[in-house]
Amino acid sequence: MTRPGRLMIVQLALMLFVLLLIARTAQVQLFQQEQWATTAIQQQTSTAEIPAPRGAIFDVEGIPLAGNVEYVSLGISPREIRDQPRLASVLRRLRLPARTIRQATNAELMWLAVPGRFPRESVAELRGMKGVTFYPVYQRWYSSRPSTRRLVGRATPGGSGTDGMESALDEYLTGTEGELVQVRDGARRTRGSPDFVELTPRAGDDVVLTISQEWQEIAERALREAVDSTGADGGDMVVIDPWTGSIRALAAVRLRQPVSGSPALTEPFEPGSTIKPLIASSLLSLGRVSDRDTVTVGEGSYRTHGRTITDTHTGDSTLTLAEVIVHSSNVGIAKFTERLTVAEEYETLRDFGFGTPTGVLFPSEASGFLRPVGDWTPQSAASLAIGYELSVTALQLAIAYAAFANGGQLLEPALVQEIRTADGDVRFRHERRVVRRVMDEKIAGTVMEMLKQTVEAGTATAAAPVGYTVAGKTGTARKVVNGSYAGGGYTASFVGIFPADRPQVVVVVKLDGPRGKYYGGQTAAPAFRAAVVAALAARGASIDRAKLASSGADSEPTILALAEAQPGIVETVPAWELDSEMEAEPQSVPDAGPARFDIPLVTTADTASLPPRAVPDVVGLSLREAAHVLHRAGFRVRVGGTGHVVSSSPEAGAVHAAGSSVRVVAEP
Repeated sequence: MTRPGRLMIVQLALMLFVLLLIARTAQVQLFQQEQWATTAIQQQTSTAEIPAPRGAIFDVEGIPLAGNVEYVSLGISPREIRDQPRLASVLRRLRLPARTIRQATNAELMWLAVPGRFPRESVAELRGMKGVTFYPVYQRWYSSRPSTRRLVGRATPGGSGTDGMESALDEYLTGTEGELVQVRDGARRTRGSPDFVELTPRAGDDVVLTISQEWQEIAERALREAVDSTGADGGDMVVIDPWTGSIRALAAVRLRQPVSGSPALTEPFEPGSTIKPLIASSLLSLGRVSDRDTVTVGEGSYRTHGRTITDTHTGDSTLTLAEVIVHSSNVGIAKFTERLTVAEEYETLRDFGFGTPTGVLFPSEASGFLRPVGDWTPQSAASLAIGYELSVTALQLAIAYAAFANGGQLLEPALVQEIRTADGDVRFRHERRVVRRVMDEKIAGTVMEMLKQTVEAGTATAAAPVGYTVAGKTGTARKVVNGSYAGGGYTASFVGIFPADRPQVVVVVKLDGPRGKYYGGQTAAPAFRAAVVAALAARGASIDRAKLASSGADSEPTILALAEAQPGIVETVPAWELDSEMEAEPQSVPDAGPARFDIPLVTTADTASLPPRAVPDVVGLSLREAAHVLHRAGFRVRVGGTGHVVSSSPEAGAVHAAGSSVRVVAEP
C-alpha cells in the first residue's frame, strides 16, 4: 500500500477547508441571518430618543394651569461643519464658554454635546446647518396660585408625575417618545437615511379640570383674610356645583406648618353642629317627627348616659326640630336623636358618604372616620348627633350638603371635566353620577327651609350677602389634643348654599384654632359671605346671573350692597365729601343723586414698596368691572354715579403711585 503523496494531502486539506467554509457560510446565511443583520444595524446606526411633550392641564374656563415651554439642546459634529465662523458667532451669543466654542469648531472632534438648553428662536439661525442636530427639551411650568399648584402637583424633569393631578393622571398626561435613527459611515459620521423610519413623538393628552381659577383665587383670598382676622392656625375652603358634583375650588392656608396636597381632601376633622341637618333629614324621612313636635331643652343642659350636654345659643324651654337647627341646640338634637335606633343613625351618616372616600380622582384622599355600631358607647348616639366621634373631610361635608341643594341626591364629586388627545379627540368627559338618593325632594326642601332660617334669624346671620337669600349651617367643635378635647382649642366651620333658591354653589369654610371669637357663625360664616360677594363681582366665577335674576334675587348688587356685606373692605363716603368743589352743607343737598363710595385697595402688599404704574382704561366697563380692573392694577377706587364708566381721573395711561386713588364717573 502506497502512502498518499504530499499533493494529495494538500488537496484534501483544501477540500476540507472549502467544505468548512461552505458550512459556515450556510450557517451564517441560513440560520444566523437575523442575528448578524441586527448586529450590522447596531454597528452602522444610532438611535436617539425624541421626548414627547406632556399634556397640558387647564381650568374649566380653559385657563392653563400647567404646560410646557419648549427648548432645544444641541449636538454638533465638528468635522461636518462648513461655516465655522457662523457657528461660533451663534454660540457666543448664547454666552457659552470659550472652551465649548473651540471644541465645536475643532475638526478633530467627531461629536460634541453642547451643555444647556436654549429657546428655539435663539438658535433658529443654526436650523438646517449641516453637522448641527436639534433635540427638543420640554420644561414644565405651573400656575402661580399656591393652592392650585398643590392640587395640580408636580412632574419630574424626566416627565413623570409625582403628586397631585400630575400623578393621578400620569398615564394620560405622559406622551409616547419618538425615535431618531441615523446611519454611521466608516469614519463614524452620521447621516440621515431614507431606509430607516423616524418615529414621531406623540404628545400626552390634555386635561381640563372642573376647577375655576377665578373661584380658586377668590377662595384663597377670602380664606387668607379669615385666618388673619381670626388669628386661626389655618383653614380650608371648598366650592362645588351641587347639581353636577364638579369641584370649583380647593383652597388651603396653614400658618404654622407646611401645606402639601389638598388638605380639604386629605385632612379630616370633627364637623360639630354641621351634622345636625343630616340627622334632621333622617328623622323626617323615617316619620319620627312632625312639624308640631317639640322637645324640652330647659336651661340648656341635659345629662344622658353619664354625660352632660349643654347649649349656648338659645334660652327657649321648648323647641321644634326646625328651631333646634336654627338655634343649633345640642340638647334638642340629642333628644330628637333618641327617636332613632343606633343602626338608623349609623346608616344615615354612612349614606351621606362619611367613613368612605368620595371617589374623587386625587391621590391619598382620606375616608374620614365613622365607627361601626358595634364599637359605639352608650354616649355615642348623642355625640355623633352634635358632630363628635366622627371625622369628615371638607369635601365630604360639601357633597353631603349638596344633597339638600339638589333635591336629595348624593353625587360623586369630580375634579376632571374632560380629557382629550393632542388632536382634540375627547377621550373622557365628566357626566353627573348619582351615588344614591339619601332623601326625597320634599324632605330636602324642608331641610333647606331650616337652613335658610338659620342664616336669616339663627346662628349664621353673618353669612348673608345683602340682596340674596342663603341657606347654611354653622359648626363649632373642640379640638382633640393628645387624645382628649383641649380647652380653648376649636374648629369653626360653616357650610353655605348660594343662593338658597335655585342653588349654584355649596361652600364649606373650616378654620383651625381661631382665637378670641371662635364660633363658626362669628368666624367661618363671614368668610363665606366675603367669597360669595367677590364671586358676584368677578367675571369668570361660574355664577349664572341670569338664574339669579329669574330666582327673584338681585342679579347685579350695587356697590352699596358690597359695602354692607363687607364692612371695612368697602367704605361708603357721602357724595359731598368726594367733590372738593361742592361747598354746600349736607342738609342743603336734599338730592345728592346716586351715592358715591370709596373702595380701598384689597391687598396685603405694602403699596409703598411697589413701583408706579399706568392707570388702566376702564371707560365703558360697569362700575363692578372697573373696580375689579383697577384693584388688580394696584389702585384704590372712588366711584361716582351708576351704570357704565364714562371717565376716570387720572385718565388712562397716566402713571401714578401704587395704592393711590382713581376716581371713576359712571352714567346709566
